Amino acid sequence: MSWWIWLLLAVAVVLFVWGAVSPRSQWWAMQAWALKNPDANEPSETAYALTRLTYVVALIALAVTIFVLATLP
Repeated sequence: MSWWIWLLLAVAVVLFVWGAVSPRSQWWAMQAWALKNPDANEPSETAYALTRLTYVVALIALAVTIFVLATLP
């Protein structure tokens, strides 16, 4: 397996964990800077909860992917 695939998976794990643990800080760091008035455009608590759920599901899928890739001959 190429080293760059493992690097991309590692970056994905870090971003997914960050999104699952603190979606609000991830939004402020990655999207709020592009808005003229980020306070007025901040997502609701429901949107943050759905974002967190999405990242948890993505982490589970990524863990399965990593396990499968690691066990390939």
